Amino acid sequence: AFHVWNMSTEMVQSLIFVKLIVAGHGTIYNTRNNDWFFKSPGPSKQLWMSSLASAVIGTLIGVYGFLIAPVGWKWGLFVWGYAFVWFLFNDIVKRLVIRFYKKRGELDI
Repeated sequence: AFHVWNMSTEMVQSLIFVKLIVAGHGTIYNTRNNDWFFKSPGPSKQLWMSSLASAVIGTLIGVYGFLIAPVGWKWGLFVWGYAFVWFLFNDIVKRLVIRFYKKRGELDI
């Protein structure tokens, strides 16, 4: 990232901060049930609102650079897209692993 996009160390650190804030919540939604993330039951309103608020506030901190180097909206939105793609990938892998172990009789859920 340093040479490809001509980024400073501080900007890379800020991008990592935003990525950890945004993508970290994906793990909760991927693992809260054994089916696809969008299947019922949905997450509670408290979980949904608190994780969304945390991700938005973390993104604003990264975009505008509160106590860290600012990344701007282009990179902030890129991180959201990147995190979403990996979120979908992780959900697919979760379903494949569950199917694999169910077929082997090693998982009873």
